[in-house]
Amino acid sequence: MKNSLFTFLKTHWSRILSVFFFVFLSGVYMYIFAVGPFTPGETLNPGCGPTENGCTVTVVPTYTNSTPTLTTIGGVSSGSTFAGKTLQEMFDDLLYPYTVPTITLSISPSAGLREFGNDVTSTELTATTTKQSDTLTSVVFKRDGVAIDTNTPPASPSGGTETYTEPTDVTTTTTFTATVNDGTTVVTSNSQTYTFVYAYYYGVGAQGLTGAQIAGLTKSVIGSTSSVSFDSAASNQVYYFAYPASYPALTSITEDNGFPVINDFTVRSESITNTYGQATTYRVYEFNNLTTQGSDFTHTFIQ
Repeated sequence: MKNSLFTFLKTHWSRILSVFFFVFLSGVYMYIFAVGPFTPGETLNPGCGPTENGCTVTVVPTYTNSTPTLTTIGGVSSGSTFAGKTLQEMFDDLLYPYTVPTITLSISPSAGLREFGNDVTSTELTATTTKQSDTLTSVVFKRDGVAIDTNTPPASPSGGTETYTEPTDVTTTTTFTATVNDGTTVVTSNSQTYTFVYAYYYGVGAQGLTGAQIAGLTKSVIGSTSSVSFDSAASNQVYYFAYPASYPALTSITEDNGFPVINDFTVRSESITNTYGQATTYRVYEFNNLTTQGSDFTHTFIQ
């Protein structure tokens, strides 16, 4: 902020100096000549008290210009005109340009991937706001773009922390945001999203495992991905790889040496129920032949 103010003063010093010079001349003029209801040379009432009428003369000079400005200077934007602006207002506009407020949203439990069935039963929302030019007038929490809590005015009009607890369960992919309003601009926070997915399963086992048995293999909660690699060690067993059937079919399976082996796998559909009781259809890739590998063997599965 200091650097930007210094740059502004350095760039526009001649114009600012001109304005100060104008103020100085206005002050000299007002000191020499009586203004308002008084005439030059008039003697004020010598017997009045300090706060009575006629003891002091107060003049507030104003600036009027109907010609639009050609460039933006400080907080005065290009195309501005002026009608009865006081010098205080002029300098405030020049040196203190309007700045929008800020807002940051955090939630608990943390946003990210969650397995279907692992619902969020209560979501703690925290909005951290910063007042800039104007006092904050409202803070609104939203769920998938729909307001769920409105604070007008907010608990901290000068900036601070606003909280809300969302009691409705989150069971599917859901995004939370918040907005702050200062009467001039509405600013939207960052998004916090719970993304629900069905897990991937991989590992080794006997031939012909059922869906329930495949659900007992190693589980990985990840989103849809074009390529994934898993390590498994087999002992007279076959390799398994299963993922939701809603994702595309595999185009390639390679061993850790890069050798293609997709033709050595057979794919089938299988309904698999996860540990939260949620079932969906999976593509199950099963290696065709029993094999033994003394150490972990890497397969890369490419969609």
